[in-house]
Amino acid sequence: MILNLKNIKKNFGKTEVLKDVNIELNEGEILTILGASGSGKSTILNLIAGFEEPSSGSISLYGKTVSSRDVFEEPHERNIGFVFQNYALFPHLNVFKNIAFGISKKDINRKNAIVEKMMKLTGLEGLQKRFPHELSGGQQQRVALARTLATSPKLILFDEAFSNVDAILKSKIESELVSIINDSGLSAIFVTHDSKEALSISDKIAYIEKGRVSQFSTPSKIYNEPCSKSVGNFFGKANFIEKDGKTYCIRPEECVVKDDGKIKANIGHSLYLGERQEVELFFDYEDKEYKFTVFVDKNLDLNDKDSLNFDIIWENSIHME
Repeated sequence: MILNLKNIKKNFGKTEVLKDVNIELNEGEILTILGASGSGKSTILNLIAGFEEPSSGSISLYGKTVSSRDVFEEPHERNIGFVFQNYALFPHLNVFKNIAFGISKKDINRKNAIVEKMMKLTGLEGLQKRFPHELSGGQQQRVALARTLATSPKLILFDEAFSNVDAILKSKIESELVSIINDSGLSAIFVTHDSKEALSISDKIAYIEKGRVSQFSTPSKIYNEPCSKSVGNFFGKANFIEKDGKTYCIRPEECVVKDDGKIKANIGHSLYLGERQEVELFFDYEDKEYKFTVFVDKNLDLNDKDSLNFDIIWENSIHME
């Protein structure tokens, strides 16, 4: 295990920001910490990096305690890389010198070899003489990553890493970044508020809500088996229905529209999304009224319809405690 947060609490004055946070990360895994603004996710990252001290609890890195009541290792002693939201590149240094900046004193040939290796790994070859203002957002991000990798950390922390990247390039950069991390054999932690980003890049996800870990699981499980309505809603379109005294989370893809469907619903708002249509349905079930969002075929003409029949795939739906 490369990281272990055990019963972490953090207070700022009288304000309790984190409450009994427990998180584990194994070597080679990518963890995403996410939640709404003010949930405490960035505070967790700062505690791991050593920028803040926990009020109680302990943090272990590589099997060694680095934060507890009696122990505190400074950030530079933790062998952790940190890629900031604004990349924090030096505007007066070119790409080569930015990457070389954090490398500890070595002979010039060794230092140059490390920089060249990092540039090749991050796809920056041929850009060594450019300055930050001459680079795209994605290229600047790769320079920040290369500079961090050049220090040989075992764990890299990313704070809102994709927030400054054009949406069109975001998916491509996410894929590139994950490949670089995997090829380097490192572990990584991302902090974000973007649920799609978390689902696409993570091995594990920690969803933080009001200073607590509401759910800590794999992307598949946190999407398909949310532990609460708030988690279900955060990770995509979610419908909730009661059956036999239990509450179920029903994703739109778990609803099948067909002529002989057992549930008849009135059509509300519809949204054409190109590959499909997103439709609001209103119906009664076991003497209660519900509004569901479902997906229907893009070619289905809804103009002359005021109702639809559909079925719920109950076997794929998990009830929430």
